Amino acid sequence: MSKEHSKMTLDELNIPSGSTIIISKDIDDLPLAGGFGRQRDLSFATYQTWVPQNEKGVPLQKGACGLHNLGNTCFMNSALQCLGQTPSLASYFLNKQYLKQINNNTPTKGQFSHEFTKLLQKIWSGNYTAIVPSGFRRTLIQIAPQFAGHGQHDSQELLYFVLEGLNDELGVKETTPKTTNKEEKVQEKNTKEENNKTDKTSLITDL
Repeated sequence: MSKEHSKMTLDELNIPSGSTIIISKDIDDLPLAGGFGRQRDLSFATYQTWVPQNEKGVPLQKGACGLHNLGNTCFMNSALQCLGQTPSLASYFLNKQYLKQINNNTPTKGQFSHEFTKLLQKIWSGNYTAIVPSGFRRTLIQIAPQFAGHGQHDSQELLYFVLEGLNDELGVKETTPKTTNKEEKVQEKNTKEENNKTDKTSLITDL
């Protein structure tokens, strides 16, 4: 196996589930018939793909629900757990207040907020001890493709993109009152050009 391949997972090497893997290792100075020498130690292992599933059960308390890692996504899970345990944020989505502000004209057409809500609903349902955040992660990758794959990332960076994604779908652009004075109109135009990407306000920015 090449040095590059040695760093890849079995999934990335396209080794199908159920395959038998032979692991060989040369061991020096093992007793052989007629003296000492080099012997090859062969080990056999069967590779089985483990697919995480939602684990039904009654948690120790409502909201105490684990998140399965999807590769090496503990950075994502830790951020989501913090958001899910923020009372004002969780209740805003669980009580479906976000539907009054959702903007379906965004690239994700409001799907990011819907998937975040589904995640919170499972966490706070009291029916699971651990869940798989795969639906949320798929939608996250649409707005932040750098989080695709199974590598480790910065949790704070992910938190920024989650909050930004929610704010984009729920934010309302602040409008400036129309002016009649010619000089004020020029000033208003210049201000709009300077702030081409007008900040949006939502519960996310309020928090």
